[in-house]
Amino acid sequence: FDSDPMKDEDPAIRSPESRSLSTPRMELLSPPQGKEHSQNVTEKVTQVPETTWWILLHYSPFKAFWDWIILLLVLYTAVFTPYSAAFLLDEHGNLRQRRCGYTCNPLNVVDLMVDVMFIVDIVINFRTTYVDHNEVVVTQPSRIAKHYIKGWFLIDMFAATPFDLLLFRSGSDEVKILVSLLQFFV
Repeated sequence: FDSDPMKDEDPAIRSPESRSLSTPRMELLSPPQGKEHSQNVTEKVTQVPETTWWILLHYSPFKAFWDWIILLLVLYTAVFTPYSAAFLLDEHGNLRQRRCGYTCNPLNVVDLMVDVMFIVDIVINFRTTYVDHNEVVVTQPSRIAKHYIKGWFLIDMFAATPFDLLLFRSGSDEVKILVSLLQFFV
């Protein structure tokens, strides 16, 4: 007889040593036993929590896009604020600006638009879900607001305050430079 006894045997009951390399191993596909945390990962990922009106999911495509916009605006502010404080503030420009107004300088308009975007970001953060310490997505507006106020709210509020607009008529370059640099470090 020329037949192999292992050939006729069911591949599922062969011993691991007798399996060929092309036979898939079933135990790699089964979830680990005794770990409830890892078994629930798929359930948590596929669950979409119910949200109330105008609540953004923290993992939504819009929120990801918005975060990239805010990152670019932060980078713009980090580069342009020190440059402006060092090279663009002069007495003649301030005299022209006082006569013409705040919006005569296009850079002031851009800075104002950036500040408005940061204020919109604060509003969006008040309406964005988060994951609590129990790995549950929180969708209640009151809990989201408390979480944000305890976290980044004060820093975001200080960074979004348009100090250059508030101090527009002060006339002191030193105050403007100090305020610009304070905004840079926040």
